[in-house]
Amino acid sequence: VKNSSGAISARLSDEDAYLYNGAEKIDLNVTFNDKKLTTSAAEVISADDAKTGKRVTLLIAAVAATKPYAPGSYSGIVNMTFDAVPPVAR
Repeated sequence: VKNSSGAISARLSDEDAYLYNGAEKIDLNVTFNDKKLTTSAAEVISADDAKTGKRVTLLIAAVAATKPYAPGSYSGIVNMTFDAVPPVAR
């Protein structure tokens, strides 16, 4: 990731992420640079790291289940939005 003019924020675009097979839903946690994404934008890369550029981890994992997941074919889409955060005037 790189942004020469400030930090970078990220959020889930529409709703929480999940997998679905038509009957069963598996909720997903999405983390980017070790920061959990929600539908609210939050800074995920500082201005200093964004200026020089940095490789970071994107992790999409199932939320721990209280019962075993039902077998089957699941599909899902994880929509994320990344924005340049304008620098703060000093």
